[in-house]
Amino acid sequence: MGTSQAEVCGVNNQIYIGTARERVNNQLGSQDVAGIQNIVMDLSDGTALIQLLRVENVNKALEFIRERGVNLTNIGAEDIVDGNPKLILGMIWTVILRFTIAIIRLARQDFESPHGCGNLRGRD
Repeated sequence: MGTSQAEVCGVNNQIYIGTARERVNNQLGSQDVAGIQNIVMDLSDGTALIQLLRVENVNKALEFIRERGVNLTNIGAEDIVDGNPKLILGMIWTVILRFTIAIIRLARQDFESPHGCGNLRGRD
């Protein structure tokens, strides 16, 4: 027989437990991991916890990309963890395009700078 959350955490913590369970279930979204009913017992085998950490890590990676000025629309961590090929490829090409443009801009600035190759124009 399993241990109830009330027995483990005390009845006064039921609101906290319910909020935490809801947050975990929201983060897991449509993953192939069963929803959390008893947060103490259901995380014990590590399956849901690993899936939750994957989503959190992907969220951090997406935020890192956004902070570098890449406009990511219609894609979230769950889409990547779920392996949605259309959204993942769209994201990858958006990142490639953004950083390719940045490299071209830097090369152009270097070429046009007084100390770059651009200063050779007009010399014979």
